[in-house]
Amino acid sequence: MPAERVIAADNVRDVAEALRGALQPGDVVYLKGSLMRHLERVRLILDGEEVGCTVISCPFYHQCNTCRYLKTGYTPPSHS
Repeated sequence: MPAERVIAADNVRDVAEALRGALQPGDVVYLKGSLMRHLERVRLILDGEEVGCTVISCPFYHQCNTCRYLKTGYTPPSHS
């Protein structure tokens, strides 16, 4: 893969914005990251879904489109 075709970003919103300007009809995108990063949020953002969750590494294993925190975001409990 040519380096100029690789996009690296710190969060799903940055990935979605970079892809929005680069994708053409018929393109195939390979997203690489751990399951806990929930990269399916990139597709949801590109599809116009409201995604308020900005957690980098999520503690949940379920799909984002069924998560009650998708629009509001998740705040881990503080351990005082």
